[in-house]
Amino acid sequence: MGAGHKDKYQRWLELILSDTSIAADTNTRDLLLALIDDYANTLNSAGERSRALILYERLLSETEGDPLLQAFAHLGLGAVQLGASRIDLARNHWLQARANAQECNAPDIVTLANYFLGEPDNHSDVLVSLEQAPFSRKPKSANWRRYLWCQMQAMRHFQRKEYTHASTLYCEALQLATTLADERGKALAMFHLGEIARVQDRIDEALHYLHQSEDIARRMDDQTGLASIYASLGRLYLYQEQYSLALPNLRECVLLESAWGETRILAENLYWLGYALANTGRIEEAQDCFLRARAIFMHMDQERVTDVDRALARLEAALEAGT
Repeated sequence: MGAGHKDKYQRWLELILSDTSIAADTNTRDLLLALIDDYANTLNSAGERSRALILYERLLSETEGDPLLQAFAHLGLGAVQLGASRIDLARNHWLQARANAQECNAPDIVTLANYFLGEPDNHSDVLVSLEQAPFSRKPKSANWRRYLWCQMQAMRHFQRKEYTHASTLYCEALQLATTLADERGKALAMFHLGEIARVQDRIDEALHYLHQSEDIARRMDDQTGLASIYASLGRLYLYQEQYSLALPNLRECVLLESAWGETRILAENLYWLGYALANTGRIEEAQDCFLRARAIFMHMDQERVTDVDRALARLEAALEAGT
């Protein structure tokens, strides 16, 4: 996009975002919120932190009760605060983004928040040292800015199921992570490329990326990354009805996630582990998994409780038919 066209586009965005009638129209609310999110991210990547901060705070105020959009707002606010070298504030926003993502069962955003938090290793110190210098004189710092932008924009496209755009951005993120010698960043990009291939039923490609991501995560002892990879592999094999392959991956995922408390993501993976167990003849273990999932869902999502009850009823019926 040429400079003139970019200026016109930004002026158009400013007009849209300042139109109170659009903001009040429930039919255009989702589009408006998406525009706020995208524009704030674009402004921050261009170094216009104060304007980005105002938009992210607006997004946060207008999305109360929507944990997914709240997570995106906190990710963005964290990026703004990181650029201003306010590390404690950035970390607080990323912790909140992770909590929101766990609440709405968005493991990809949890993984991204963990990356920004630098857990279990501390990447934030590295990012801060790069951000402190003016990026016009520090090409490597510009690469980090572009890398963070690619990851956040790719995640937005992925959540909207705009897989072509997401894949393009994750490929760029992978190249940048390689340039920056950031192994965790490479693993993160490969994981998401594997997830895109998985949901589009490109099985061989999905396995290629997920196993590459797993190799790096194992080498770095990245427990949160491994949990996400095992969950993805487990579901891939489960949907292919390869239950004996799904089972060990889902077991490993649940084992890791159980150490971090009773979250919605753990409940989801317990649910899928129950299916893998049931389809490999481990009925009692399957029941235990479904009941554990049910107990967690009771505090979070009544619809999922109903799903678990149906699964338990089918198990009971199968047991009765076999006796």
